[in-house]
Amino acid sequence: MTKKITFVGRPETGKTTIKKVIFEGEDPTELVIFPLEATIGTQYSVHEFMDLKISILDNPGQSLLQLLEDEEKQLMSFGDTSAIIYIFDYPNWIKNSQDIFDDIKKIYKIKKERDLDAKLILF
Repeated sequence: MTKKITFVGRPETGKTTIKKVIFEGEDPTELVIFPLEATIGTQYSVHEFMDLKISILDNPGQSLLQLLEDEEKQLMSFGDTSAIIYIFDYPNWIKNSQDIFDDIKKIYKIKKERDLDAKLILF
């Protein structure tokens, strides 16, 4: 059985880095020393994890606001998803807590309006 997980969040919060460390076994120390380039476009990947097959949609932070406004992109990213993981970091929370809170409210509203079963996880 394949589970679909969608990663969303503001730019440079570590969405792709988290995916690489947890699902691809990358060394987190290396990724801190040599940070990844910004993700361009939604990246799809499939991973064997424990006893599951997991399909991950890694959405670029630069496109978050567009995703939260575009119904077609919402269906593509959130449809049939088991979990929507909104990733944020402490420095961004300190600088932009209201924006992050607004993002989370929009995702919750999308989930409710579309009657999505996906869990909303804040990481």
